[in-house]
Amino acid sequence: MKKISPVIFTSLFVLVAWLVCGLVFAPYEIAGFYYWGGFGFGLLGIAAVCIADLLTSGGKRATTEVNAIPMVYSFGYLAVCLIKNAIFMVLVKGNLNRLLIVLNILTLLVYIMLVFYAVQYRNRLSDQLDLVAEKTANTTEIASLLARLLSQAKDPEVKSRLYSFKEKVDYSSNITQGFTADQENALIERLRSIGSELSSGANKEKLLSEIDEAEQTWNMRNAKVSTIR
Repeated sequence: MKKISPVIFTSLFVLVAWLVCGLVFAPYEIAGFYYWGGFGFGLLGIAAVCIADLLTSGGKRATTEVNAIPMVYSFGYLAVCLIKNAIFMVLVKGNLNRLLIVLNILTLLVYIMLVFYAVQYRNRLSDQLDLVAEKTANTTEIASLLARLLSQAKDPEVKSRLYSFKEKVDYSSNITQGFTADQENALIERLRSIGSELSSGANKEKLLSEIDEAEQTWNMRNAKVSTIR
């Protein structure tokens, strides 16, 4: 079951309070355009916040701070909208009918623009995060496989060689480029093979030879990275 967002939950709570207070305490004998106009624009503001949250929530992945930006704008707009319209609702006399309409429309347009640009920024950041995750997937798996091999290895010399190799991987560039992908994929397969040999109890000399070949593959990958920019 999908969790209700804080914006929707707050908006529903505010909606009930706005309806109860607006209808129960309405001065029906003297209530005019100011009162019912402010009351109606308050309902419109609550509806706008709910619709904006439904349209912009979920979807793209991003950091918590960036995801919170549209929520902050929604709470801010909701507060401004209700306070502004509550002020109009207590007015009885005056000639500010147009001001009531214009202020509400302008506030709504500003809110829509802020949320739109916040979502655009969130989506751009999410795309960048996805690209980085894709570019570092191979090296992350290589480091993970080496850590697993270290936990499997029992012989001190094999463990030492694996540890030295993992340090080299940790201090190398972790970004996959087009010309390094094949070597990284080949290294992943070789490390998986070494893991199988460790599990089957292969002799130390064979393991050390396999680790040497794997390290040479990584060295060739690093050489390409340093020479091709």
